[in-house]
Amino acid sequence: MEYVSGDFDREGVDLKITHVRTGDLFTKLRSQELDLVCGSVVVTEGEESAQLAPYEVMEWRRSGLSLLTNLPPERLPGGSFRAADLPRLPLVVSTGGLIDRFLTAWYGSDYRQKLTVAAEIEAAHYGFELLRSGVVSGAMLVTRGLGEAASDGHLPEAEGLRTLEVTGDVGPRTEVLVGVFTRCGERASYGPEHPLNRLWEALSWESERWWLRP
Repeated sequence: MEYVSGDFDREGVDLKITHVRTGDLFTKLRSQELDLVCGSVVVTEGEESAQLAPYEVMEWRRSGLSLLTNLPPERLPGGSFRAADLPRLPLVVSTGGLIDRFLTAWYGSDYRQKLTVAAEIEAAHYGFELLRSGVVSGAMLVTRGLGEAASDGHLPEAEGLRTLEVTGDVGPRTEVLVGVFTRCGERASYGPEHPLNRLWEALSWESERWWLRP
């Protein structure tokens, strides 16, 4: 945003930035409450074309899930874990959002009856507290980005927890797509100097930074 915010201020363009819950991303675009969204959505093989057809997408990254765990290596060894083995772990899971959509794609809408759900949470930091305090002995499903941040030491609230990469070997191929979204065809209806197109171009520079990351 820093690439255009100064110019927009000088030109009197009212650039409003707001936080949007993952589950509301497409709803807010469809209702025209927002014109452009940066965020994450879950895409599933066989359904992706229909999911994304109404939108223009600038893709930044695709990834899967990770596990954060307080279980010792002798009980949960290695650096990866098969999704097919999740039922044998005590799990901390989010009540909605990206994780819920992954588990629904893998195990169906009744996944709570197929998994060992030790705790349900509404926000990730509650899960970190449960595991770090030892109130729950098990593992928490998070997006790969959060898992990488924890293993790199960039997530202090997850300090002391080990990270394992989840291998998606059940159900259809399911991924987190991180990127920029706007209504399909809308940018083409404006000239290159329209604020929407200028903002999109600025975000494309950020996209290059994502793809250059190791």
